[in-house]
Amino acid sequence: MSIAKKLTAFFNHTQIMLWAIILSSIYLGSVLYWQSENNRTIDPDYTIQTLETKEQRNSSLVKTGLYINSFPVFSFCKNAFTLDGILWFRFPIGTESLETISNFNIQNASILSGNSLTFKSDPIIKLIGHEVLISYHIQASIKTALNYKNFPVSQYRLNMVISNKNVSARELYFISDDTSLALNDQLLLYSWKPHSINVKTGYTQATLTTSKPQQQIDYPVAVFSIVFDNIGYRDLISLYFPMFVLFLIALFCLLIDIQETARLGYVAATVPILVLFRMVIDASSPDVGNLTHVDFMYNVFVFLSLAILFFQTYVILRLQSLKSASEIGKEQQIQKLATLNNIVFFLVLLALIIGTTATFFR
Repeated sequence: MSIAKKLTAFFNHTQIMLWAIILSSIYLGSVLYWQSENNRTIDPDYTIQTLETKEQRNSSLVKTGLYINSFPVFSFCKNAFTLDGILWFRFPIGTESLETISNFNIQNASILSGNSLTFKSDPIIKLIGHEVLISYHIQASIKTALNYKNFPVSQYRLNMVISNKNVSARELYFISDDTSLALNDQLLLYSWKPHSINVKTGYTQATLTTSKPQQQIDYPVAVFSIVFDNIGYRDLISLYFPMFVLFLIALFCLLIDIQETARLGYVAATVPILVLFRMVIDASSPDVGNLTHVDFMYNVFVFLSLAILFFQTYVILRLQSLKSASEIGKEQQIQKLATLNNIVFFLVLLALIIGTTATFFR
């Protein structure tokens, strides 16, 4: 027996095909799990400029910090957050006025009438030695810069940018460190947990006209960043598992006898359901123009299911054309179709593995 015939006989075994499905399923699940556990945030970081140490000495240094009580609204999918916390400023007595300090604002926050935040308390003033501590209880509805390319298997960064646009960075300069960002132990975020925090200070520069680059203004900013990690697998199960089950139903039709006309019914029923599942994905996904991770995998499942549907349609048409053929010729053609069926089966699984692996390099 030739090598080609031995390979054909080997791949024609139903047990081999079932094992191929099991191993491919394990690989797909492992890749999704690994990406959900190890995909780091790719969200754009807020870029600021910093003054040289010598220039900082000539400016009024104000230490700033943020304590977060809670997030009454918290949704990375909708890019909607409501921050409830305490913003504080600390500086030597006599170096800054209360009016200057109180002119702070939060970038990308909803501004209500009177150019105010959702809520901003009266200043709470406390003397600590030769320094003044001014605190404000604030509530603000904010947005942040997000990259949804790896949704839903990615971490996300929430940037809270504090600025004071009434002074320049050489008049007032914020200083801070990571310890100045504190979180309440009971944030009540059931699906997310803080992974890391980062605080940086500096200034933002705006060029007022492109024809005169020297015509610029700058103002001090403090960026409080928190990277959140999704601690649940609800999105993975609810989005990926139904698609994979529908794809498996279409794939299993290739295991049924080649002459069984019900094969077409199985795949013809699953493809429309898989197409309609797009509405579930749209309802759960952020409103973005680029392909997310779940969109990419959905396209892979739909493409492969359509390939199976087209192949099965071809098989039905070929069988119908063999009705007038002789028994010997008919048997030979059916055997060729069965061999082609097995080749298509393994090619589909190979394409699924390649498509899943491609998610690493998107």
